[in-house]
This record gives sequence, structure tokens and C-alpha cells, in this order.
Amino acid sequence: MGKVDGLPEINVAEIFTALRKTPAAKPLRSMLRFGPFRHETESPQHWKKVLGPSANSFTHMPYVYKFLRKMIATELQISPNFFTKEEQKTLLLAAACHDFGEAVINGQGVGDVIVIWKKPHHEAQEHKVFDEVLAMLKLPKKLKKEISAAYNIVMKEKTNRLSHYFNAIEKTEYLDTILKVYRNHLAENRIKNRQLLIGQVLTTDIPPLIEHTNQYFSIKKYLVKNHHFISSAFKYTYKDYVNHDPTDKRYVKGIETSLQKWQEYSTGI
Repeated sequence: MGKVDGLPEINVAEIFTALRKTPAAKPLRSMLRFGPFRHETESPQHWKKVLGPSANSFTHMPYVYKFLRKMIATELQISPNFFTKEEQKTLLLAAACHDFGEAVINGQGVGDVIVIWKKPHHEAQEHKVFDEVLAMLKLPKKLKKEISAAYNIVMKEKTNRLSHYFNAIEKTEYLDTILKVYRNHLAENRIKNRQLLIGQVLTTDIPPLIEHTNQYFSIKKYLVKNHHFISSAFKYTYKDYVNHDPTDKRYVKGIETSLQKWQEYSTGI
């Protein structure tokens, strides 16, 4: 892919071949993302069919790597010096491995905690497990050192521009996943709590993504390309999301604020 888009080559297949041979592989495959929204009657297979590659932590990582790669390439089309080659490599390495720390091994670990519920102690445990999983991988020492350094910059430090960009792209990928859920709803391939899942992501991630359009052309382009579909998803989920628990004003205020910001932004597209 590097020969096509000009970005550094990362041997993701080598990394995940090594990961498959560790005790972390099975828990990462069974770690269903957005799990609190899954109804007990829904199988992991159906969950993956509706949500796509981000349905579990194992397939989520290489998918985010590919998604990020496209977004970086989009930035570079407009501003070729937006990221140096070293910064590109750091982002891509981190993306390929960023959720190693979600593995639960021998009862140790926190798994996939939804962002709005994540606390510092969850992150600290994820960082600890990440180091343990990385140590298990039978990979060249140089590559493992590069992975560790990339993870520290992008996932631990939080305040640098690479961490900021990756966080913004993760939010875009969350949105992309719930738009898959909405498309599958239209195709009558559904999960029971689809309105709540769609509504939660629209409420949480649309306002910051709109802010990110001032800095990142890739996110602006994504929102413009999908703006009709995002508006349709808002319309679909709004009533059911608000009425989920009329006594909990957070549902009403949250999605109304997000919808208002989206309407103001999308009128200018």
C-alpha cells in the first residue's frame, strides 16, 4: 500500500501473526466493542455482521490502521508537509497496536471500556497490559521498540499533535461504525439497541468532530461526503433516543445539543 499512497510501509500481517500465537489473541477476538448496547440474545457473529470489523478488538486494530492510513493520505493531498515521514510511521504503528491493552489475560485487565465511562485507572491498566502483550510477541527487537515508542507518544502522552489527531480519527471511525449500523438497519439487518448505539455516538462525537474540521481536512471531507446520511441517522434515532428514559434529561439535552450543532454545520455544506 505504501507504494500507492506514499506512506511508510508497516508490516501489520507480521505483527498480527505474532499476536495470534499469544494468550492475548483469544480474549481480543472475544472482546465485543460497544458491548453494553448488545442484547443478550444477539450472537457475536451477528454483532460482527452488523458492526463490521470494529465489532471486536482484534479486527478493530487493523481496520483502524487502514482507516487512519486513508485519512493521513487525504491530509497530505492538501498539505504535503502536514506530517513528516517519521510522524506518519508513529501514527500508523500506534494504530495497528493501540488496543493490545484491552486483552483480559488470566482475569487481569479491564477490556473495552466505552470512552465516556473510561477513567484514569482504566487507562493505567490498559497501558500495563499493553506492555505485557508486547513482551509476548516474537518480533524483531527493533520493531518492538518502535511499537512501544509509538504507543507512548500517541496513546499515553495525550497532549501532542499526533495523539490529538489519532483521537480525532478514532472518533471519526466510531461514527463510521454506527453509520454501518444505520445502513444495515435500512437493509433490515438489525441489532435490537441500534437507536441507542447510534444516538450515543452522534451525541458524544459529532460536536468534537465539527470542531476538528477547523484543523483536519480529512475529517471535514468525511463529514461533507456523509452529511446527508448523518442527518438521516439523526432523524431516525432522535425520537427513540430521547424517549429511552424521559426522566433522564441527559438523553434529551445531549442529543439536542449535538443535533443543533450538526444542523448549524451542515447548512454550510
